[in-house]
Amino acid sequence: MAGNAHFQYISSNAQIMSKKTIQRHVQLVTCQINEGVLDVAGLKNYLMQNGYPLAVALCEDGTRITAAAEYDYGTDAIRGLVAPLDSKGFPIKDMFPASTPYRIAEYVNSYPLGNYAYVQLAVPLASDAAPYVLYHSCTNNQFQYKDVLNRWTHTEHLLQCEGIKVISHASDGDSRLLKSMKNRAGLETQPIPSPWGQWFRVNYEDSTPINVQDMVHTINKFRNRLLKSSMEIGNCIITTDHLYDLINNHSKDKHGLCTSDVSFKDKMKFQPTIKLMNLVMIKFLEEKIPNSKGTAFFLDLMRRMYRSFIEPDIPLLERVQDIWTTNFIVRAWRNWCKRNHTNLTKSITTNAYICLELNAHAIILLVKECRDNEVPEQFVLSAFSSQPCEQLFRELRSMATSNQTVVNFSIKELTEKLKRIFMKRHIMYKHRDIIKFPFMEKLQRRCNGLTTLPSDIEMIEAVEKAQTVAYEILVSLGLSRSTIEIQDSIGLGINVPDIEFIDVGLTEDSTDSDEHSIDSSSLPKFDLHCEELSDSENVEYHDNMSNQAQSHELPDWQ
Repeated sequence: MAGNAHFQYISSNAQIMSKKTIQRHVQLVTCQINEGVLDVAGLKNYLMQNGYPLAVALCEDGTRITAAAEYDYGTDAIRGLVAPLDSKGFPIKDMFPASTPYRIAEYVNSYPLGNYAYVQLAVPLASDAAPYVLYHSCTNNQFQYKDVLNRWTHTEHLLQCEGIKVISHASDGDSRLLKSMKNRAGLETQPIPSPWGQWFRVNYEDSTPINVQDMVHTINKFRNRLLKSSMEIGNCIITTDHLYDLINNHSKDKHGLCTSDVSFKDKMKFQPTIKLMNLVMIKFLEEKIPNSKGTAFFLDLMRRMYRSFIEPDIPLLERVQDIWTTNFIVRAWRNWCKRNHTNLTKSITTNAYICLELNAHAIILLVKECRDNEVPEQFVLSAFSSQPCEQLFRELRSMATSNQTVVNFSIKELTEKLKRIFMKRHIMYKHRDIIKFPFMEKLQRRCNGLTTLPSDIEMIEAVEKAQTVAYEILVSLGLSRSTIEIQDSIGLGINVPDIEFIDVGLTEDSTDSDEHSIDSSSLPKFDLHCEELSDSENVEYHDNMSNQAQSHELPDWQ
């Protein structure tokens, strides 16, 4: 894995196999990885060999690569050019055969270079399973949400033909994927009556695959909205001025914050968000800074979201109550803003709200799916996110030049490195009982599947408790109980496109361009008791800008 120079160094100082022998072994063990091809057969073989259930959670994301047109002698074709998408949402195959120099020149002049790698992973629903690269391709990011829907439909059909069930799709807030999820969940149509109650908004009759948004990204969307400008709810103001007052007038050992934690320049990192969600800091803020109740309330919403999906060892019904408490509050907040200000500029972005709405419904649907099929061990909450994509991108960057924040090689080189990653994981899984691998130890420390799951009645009771808590919090913020409206506010943003804060490109002034990745094995345990959605189809996929390993251990002051 370290390259030819390292192999020569090892072979000069120890007796090992020849390079040709190793290459033949790698060729024998690994499968052929082809760009633009859905590797259904390879996925099924992977699941069967490792004894995993034939049920997966799909996630997808993109990262910037080096745009280059290269000749591939294995396929006798040109790589790195973007082929048009077919009716199924996949690149047209065999578009660039290297037949003559004139044809090659014509390809280069007629088709754009791909400067992004788009990857879809299949995560087996087992607590110690590594994700499998199901599909990858180069793209210039000029695809539409209808292409996403077509690709999902075809992918699910091919997997179903092999007996593999797709439980969920996950992404990180990209507008096209989010619009596809809204379409599938029925959020763009009139709600269908559900036995769960009027608060249940998504399509109940056809809920599989379940739509999930990565909670790490969603929480940081809340933080980035706080950093951008002030908000208002009831008689309270939500602003970073309160946090600056806390930092400037009180010692760090009391609150643990520094100026960079509330700086918009650090919006890509998740560690500052962890510090802002600390209960000690929130209580100290409300106690010492006048009129900071609204800011403390907002940070507590972020804590509830973190607790519901990310923090380990939380009872499942408490997760349900926390996420729905937040969802009810945000619904009422947006309705209040529309009624009192005729717009949503004083609330969170619609992009972040839709992510929250989907996740609140997803946790209930995931419980029901696993419980009704009598597979509670498949309820592995860490599998329902886009974090596996972030982990893959970090692994790819580790094979690149030092201090790189993007994958600095072409799509041809990326395909070759994916085979190396597959071989490395094969070795780790085969010899995990003999040799200690840090990667495997992290997977084994993840939240395991549960043995029992709550009934529908228990979850409905948890949601009703969440509604009661939401009312109490809203009243304490100055809202009149008689005017609180907790029905969904999905359609409120249609007439206010000027407050869009989404930008998933690479510009410095982007609000929601937040590539965030966390190591769930080292997450802190917190005591939590006490954008307008753009219709643009050409939004660039954002790049993972945080190349530093995030340390999510509790600070000494807590």
